[in-house]
Amino acid sequence: MTNEVFLTARQAWGEWAGLRARRDRFKRFVYGDQWSDPVTLPDGRIVSEYEAMASSGAHPLTNNLLRQIVKTVVGRYRTDVATEERSGGLADIVSMNSLDELDARALEEFLISGCAIQRITAEKRAEGNGVWVDNVSPVSLSTVSPTRAATISSLSGCSTT
Repeated sequence: MTNEVFLTARQAWGEWAGLRARRDRFKRFVYGDQWSDPVTLPDGRIVSEYEAMASSGAHPLTNNLLRQIVKTVVGRYRTDVATEERSGGLADIVSMNSLDELDARALEEFLISGCAIQRITAEKRAEGNGVWVDNVSPVSLSTVSPTRAATISSLSGCSTT
């Protein structure tokens, strides 16, 4: 691999850091952890928002509507998909890949992080030859190589900033 290719891949890898950090924060919010963002106190200490409010005498309350909204939207999607009729080659691909479940999970990821990535490929797997669909978790972008991150970044269409 040439130095230029490596530097390009490394830059693309670094550009995903913002997406990963935002996704982690959004996921914490959706699952009810809305008071853990760091804040700087007047004395210079860095503590969580919860600790800052508690030290000032206030008791932070959490009224998590986000998780219920996400569950409702995904549930509505599942209901609508369950009533769809499919025929021909698309029905085979949908069945072989459990596409309704994959798409419901991708929708949930999109609602949480604003980014849903699916990999579509024609290949032979243990289940046979065919067109396969896989969800790619943005979390995996923190463990992939810089070269693969560059490829995903250029192909996914997701904003990395």
